[in-house]
Formats: sequence, structure tokens, C-alpha cells
Amino acid sequence: FRSGGLPGSIIGSGRSPSTLKNISYEDVREYIKCVHSKGWGFDMNVNTTCLANMEYTKEGYNNILSYIESLLDLGVDSLTVSLTSIIQIIKKHFPDTRINVSTFQKVDTVSMAQRFEDLGVDVIMLSENVNRDFKLLSAIRRSVKTKIALVANVGCLYECPDKYSHANSIAHNSSNSCRYSIFSESF
Repeated sequence: FRSGGLPGSIIGSGRSPSTLKNISYEDVREYIKCVHSKGWGFDMNVNTTCLANMEYTKEGYNNILSYIESLLDLGVDSLTVSLTSIIQIIKKHFPDTRINVSTFQKVDTVSMAQRFEDLGVDVIMLSENVNRDFKLLSAIRRSVKTKIALVANVGCLYECPDKYSHANSIAHNSSNSCRYSIFSESF
């Protein structure tokens, strides 16, 4: 699988816009065709950790539906998602879409893994901080049938004290649904 995110999308990704190329939907469509020609799948990151409650408004909900539909029309094979509200929207309207729970969700307990399995996700990407806890990894593996995944090349400090604020900062900068961006003004 290859993965990616789009700059300035309605649902941001776990990547700062300064690290993403400014590309068009047609560019993405062509790239996905290339990925598929090699026999690979393509996963799109829609793993923002915050949408400023947009998903709970009628307009926001409909915008999310339109955006997800446009990604699936591009040929996206799976979506990596952080927010349970977005997982529920996708499962309700696009039930056959493969969903991976993002590491931004920080799944690090048996009960959290079971909750996401109950939501119908296909892969649970565990918190990077459990990679070294073999007892917990074993307990989670025994408790769910859903595939689990670990991230080997973590870009943050081990047990980073700012992991939640970092993820939210990226969320607010990678989505056009949030008003404020550290890139839009200086102080």
C-alpha cells in the first residue's frame, strides 16, 4: 500500500501543509492509476484529530460526505482515520470502504482496540508507544480479530509529552475547515 494526503482538504491529514505538494485531484487520480498498475493499493490519510466540530453540523456532515465520495471516485482503496465520528460517517454511507485507525487515535488498551473493532474498522494502527510493550501487544492481539499494525519509524520522541498538541496543531493547519493557521499570519 502507498499512502498520501491532500493539502487544504476539508478533512486534514497528519501532515503539515508545508510538507505536501500542491497537487490537483487529476494528479492524484493519475498517481493512483500508477500505484494500481503495480498491483498495490492506495490509502488516503484523512486522519485529522480535530474538525472544530464541523462534523456535527448539517453543512459540515454533507461536506465530509462529498469529500469522502470524491476520494473514492479517485480510486482510493482505503482511508486512514483518527476521529470516530468520521469512521461512523464512512461506515454508514460507504460500508465497503476499508478503514485503518490512525496512530493519532493513540490506541493503547484492549478496550480501545475492541471499541474500534466494534466500529468495523479493518486495521488498528496502535499507538507508537506500545511498540515495546510485548505483554500489552499480546493482550490486544488476543482480544481482537481485526488486523493490527505498528509504526516502526516514528517521527516523534518516545512518549512525547506534546503528542496530542502536536497532532492537533497539524490538524488545524492541514484542514481548510479550521479558521486559524500558524501559516496564515505572524505575530
